[in-house]
Amino acid sequence: MFSKNRCFLILLFFILVQFSFGADEINEVNLHFVDASRFPVNFIYYTTQDAEGNYSEALWEDNLEIMENGRMQKIHTQDEEEALPSSVVMILDSSGSMKNTMEGVLSAAATLVGELGSNDKAKIIDFDSTVKVKSSFTGDKDKLYSVLKTIQADGGTALYDAVKDGTGHAEDLQGLKAIVLLTDGKDENAAGTGPGSETTLAELKNILKDSQMPVYSIGLGEGVDKETLDTLSEISGGKAYYADSTEAVSEIYGEIIKYLHSLHRMWYSTSNGKFDGTQRDIQFVHKHEDIEESISYTAPEAKFWSHAFNLEEGTVDKLGITPDGGRITVLDIRALFTPEGKRLYTQHWEDIYPGVLTEHYMVAAKNQEYGVFYEYDDEGVEEVNIQEMLSSADGDFHSDWEWKAKAISKNEKYMVFCSYQSEAEYHYNFMLYDLGNNRVMWEKTLYKGEFEEPGEIAVSDNGISLITQDLNLFALNQEGEILFEKMSSETNKRFYRLSITGDGTRFIARIEGKDRVEVFDMDGNVLWSVDSENNEKGGMVYVSANGEYYGINDKFGPRIYDKEGNILFSERTENPVNCYANGIAVADDGSYVYSLSHRFYYGKIEN
Repeated sequence: MFSKNRCFLILLFFILVQFSFGADEINEVNLHFVDASRFPVNFIYYTTQDAEGNYSEALWEDNLEIMENGRMQKIHTQDEEEALPSSVVMILDSSGSMKNTMEGVLSAAATLVGELGSNDKAKIIDFDSTVKVKSSFTGDKDKLYSVLKTIQADGGTALYDAVKDGTGHAEDLQGLKAIVLLTDGKDENAAGTGPGSETTLAELKNILKDSQMPVYSIGLGEGVDKETLDTLSEISGGKAYYADSTEAVSEIYGEIIKYLHSLHRMWYSTSNGKFDGTQRDIQFVHKHEDIEESISYTAPEAKFWSHAFNLEEGTVDKLGITPDGGRITVLDIRALFTPEGKRLYTQHWEDIYPGVLTEHYMVAAKNQEYGVFYEYDDEGVEEVNIQEMLSSADGDFHSDWEWKAKAISKNEKYMVFCSYQSEAEYHYNFMLYDLGNNRVMWEKTLYKGEFEEPGEIAVSDNGISLITQDLNLFALNQEGEILFEKMSSETNKRFYRLSITGDGTRFIARIEGKDRVEVFDMDGNVLWSVDSENNEKGGMVYVSANGEYYGINDKFGPRIYDKEGNILFSERTENPVNCYANGIAVADDGSYVYSLSHRFYYGKIEN
């Protein structure tokens, strides 16, 4: 006989199996449009239907595969307990031809307002010969009802201007946004019967391609320009409806809102982040329901670009760029990009401090004694076995100690390593290593204090090293001789961030607690300085290998200077940027990357 416990487990198993199949019982998936307004993060809006044709639930990412132009992408779905919030731009034709139907149209529009969800917002625009914005986006239905009562029919038909205006007023909105357009006629400019719009149809089509806003157009009566409405809706990813009465308009409004509330969305960060204006083909597969769908979108077109790996989370502040500007990295994610914005790969996330990208290597500090040392190409990243590399090195050093990479010169000639020895008089030991000749140039200790912890370290192409311990700064030449030292107890300067030129004649440093960044010569003299407020919301500095460009990014955004301290580029904000530490890196040709929060940006100084 079965025990009660065993019977219960079997019953529970069948319940779970039935729930699992029932919860994912999708008969049809329809991809409706792609929102690329936050490209390269793309949102795919879709609906699902069950076997009875009813709108159904959202999909789980584990069951899905997405490919863009044949390359697999990492897809994400979002938890949706209710309909996605919608931002709807209601555009109403109030031209003179609408006088006999205006009352019914406004009544139908009130029906649409009544169908808005608690998280929805709407904006009302009406147009005749001119465009009039009647309300800003609001979820206050009483306010929207009041606005509708003020609309009167008169004048011509500036339809194109109204749609253009609707897209512009919603361009900064995040999430689901749509235009719902009602008209009974044709733009009088296009018809040649009046002044109409200043915007041409060709211009409007280009605007809609870029706006990422679907247009749901409703043509009322027999005089509508069906060809134009079909075009506007099709090119924007919306739909055109036609009604012979205001009662039908009310039903269509209800259908549109029902449809908008049925939409779900999934998102991915495309590996091809080029802002090149090309068409991209998306192939969608539901692995368990034998469903395949496809949809296309057009990538934005821009000279320079930006990239994000997610929606609003985390930071991308450990940036690197090769001296020639040929490759870009987000070091802590081990992601590699081309200057055109194409992501070659993303391999692994690791908690590290700022570092350097050279032609073949990624090097960054990790904590007091640790660092990372990777060799890379366009196919991937591999960790370098430091102990094996040093086992055959020439020079006088402790070959039996465990050494960790802390810095590399931008020409890949020299590296600085650190070793932690808890039993030694000086806990932290440093050495300069000639990577090209596999030779240790020097090994030494620098500082004995309460903590002794190493901070940032930088090394030039000719072996000049900058090493911080407890925010004190030590400068050493290729032979290990001290060029100068700056002890915080004497100078009242605490060195926090560092970057050195290739020839070792200059370096840039952030002075912690002083809200200042200073540029020094190798005698330790300040050449010029700038105010730069720093706390947990910013702080990175960088100088190009050729010493022509000096980058600073703090909690108010990035700036780039020439070697005399003249500003070449600024993207400053009035309010602090909400992120932990903004990154920046600059190449010899003036190309640069900087980050703000979860997104980083690529550009180039043009002389």
